[in-house]
Amino acid sequence: MSKGHVWLLMVALGVAGPVVSAAAQSKDGKPGHSTFYHDFSAEAVVEACRGQFKFVRDKCGSGSRGGGFTWKGEAAEEGFRILDLHGDLSDDEVKQVLDALQAELVKRAKAAKAVLGHDPKDTIVDRPMRLLQPGLIWAGTAVIPSSLRGFYFPYKAGQVEGWVDVLAVPIPRDKKAEWLILGAVHEVAR
Repeated sequence: MSKGHVWLLMVALGVAGPVVSAAAQSKDGKPGHSTFYHDFSAEAVVEACRGQFKFVRDKCGSGSRGGGFTWKGEAAEEGFRILDLHGDLSDDEVKQVLDALQAELVKRAKAAKAVLGHDPKDTIVDRPMRLLQPGLIWAGTAVIPSSLRGFYFPYKAGQVEGWVDVLAVPIPRDKKAEWLILGAVHEVAR
């Protein structure tokens, strides 16, 4: 799966949501991000999963990138630190990866002195993201919200509020389902 497809899927699925953040000025007076966001290494999180699970090393491709997106009607750009794992995984393997990612991301947020707004939740309906759009087609296949898995949690670091969102999406391929596990740490610098 190309990086462009992963970014398009992330935007289409609405991984990112409107973030209400207070001003976080850097020393030079320009808008800034939290330490958690600034120091976040998607590659290190993926490597932690690879170190924990042989099946991730053997069966999963991965990617990472950063970027920004300005939503229609919004003045400020929302920044993203994105990771993805993709491969031919069983339902149980997806659950193991999501559990490991949740533990790792909570640990990293707390280590950066970010305060969780609540424990990670796995619901879709009250997720703080630009919600899934009815009729979404990805790779020629309808994405059904009930087939999604994942978790999210808000955090606050100093005056900045942000979110950690992780979604697992099954992508049917040749009578098998390839899973795309896509995670984002995102916030708006003001």
